[in-house]
Amino acid sequence: RDLAAMGGTPESAVVAVALPPDRPGLADELLAGLLECADRFACPLVGGDTSTGPELFLAVTVTGRADHPVLRSGASPGETVFVTGPLGAAAAILDQLARGDHVTDADALHRPLPRLGEGRAAGAAGATAMLDLSDGLAVDLPRIAGASGVGIDLEEVPAAEGATPAQSRGGGDDYELCFTAPPSSAPEVVAAAERSGVTVTRIGRIENPGDLQKALGPADVRVTFSRPCRAARSEREVGLTGGLQVELLVGLVGVVERPAVAELLVDVHAVLGNEAHAARHAGVGEGPV
Repeated sequence: RDLAAMGGTPESAVVAVALPPDRPGLADELLAGLLECADRFACPLVGGDTSTGPELFLAVTVTGRADHPVLRSGASPGETVFVTGPLGAAAAILDQLARGDHVTDADALHRPLPRLGEGRAAGAAGATAMLDLSDGLAVDLPRIAGASGVGIDLEEVPAAEGATPAQSRGGGDDYELCFTAPPSSAPEVVAAAERSGVTVTRIGRIENPGDLQKALGPADVRVTFSRPCRAARSEREVGLTGGLQVELLVGLVGVVERPAVAELLVDVHAVLGNEAHAARHAGVGEGPV
């Protein structure tokens, strides 16, 4: 997936594996799976190391080439943000399994497909920044913002069938790609990535950090981030009274200082008529979220 995120091509793989002695046949099953994967992506298995141990251990290293690698640091204000495919399928399946539900198709979790062709096509057509979403949109998108020194105005995120909005934004193990492109080449980049049959969706726009705005809850409730943000690693949920639950996706735009968060909550509560909550949040102290 890292090669896909840079518009690269895999060339070879090596595997280190430790096998428990009490699981006969496991080595043959692993080898069959590895060879199937190597054949599918034209990436030969050229070596590695095998040993025994008390538990199964498997480490795969893939090397490849990207003649014109697409980094995370190339996004600029005014560009559009896209993702391949819908998001949240792996997280939804994982939650179902954790509840003990029967899952008829778990391939999105157990057999995810790296978007190698799509990454190469998007890069060749002019994508300016790109990364995979294996850690989840709420964790990975700030990495583009942080590396590029920009803000991101997030719009609607495409959710996979059966996935909740929270799973589509915060769930990991999706091997989809997120990339940016300027308006002049965005149609060509999207068309190139979609030639393999995957859907590409616009999810936002690159902005200057100080200009970033994010809609929360009702259409008339808007929050302005008035200062540049540093990269974050998770989303933060903010519960409001009156039966309204609002998710403040701090992770999608960076970490702000507590006074800024207090200002956001004061504004939101004031719009909703929650004066007591507004007054309480006005006293939040210094420190990172």
